[in-house]
Amino acid sequence: MRVEINTLGRDAVAAGSGRYEVMELDREELDILVDLLETRVADIRMEIGRMSGSDSRDMLRKKKKVLEKALERLRGERFSSNIRDPAMIP
Repeated sequence: MRVEINTLGRDAVAAGSGRYEVMELDREELDILVDLLETRVADIRMEIGRMSGSDSRDMLRKKKKVLEKALERLRGERFSSNIRDPAMIP
């Protein structure tokens, strides 16, 4: 899987001046990354339940939403033909 990471933010990309870093992930790396993100999202859900301050809860909810969006995209890539699984190469 090819991951392009925008290092300047969405506004810079919209203006045509965004810069990307590129990283290649194989199937195993992608699976591990998805597993780690799923674990962190579950941990954040539990933290939100224990939080008493609304500011802290809001910050955690925002973080959870960002991670869930990334997970959704990564899960879609798991089934994409773009993933290079070394075990599948003849």
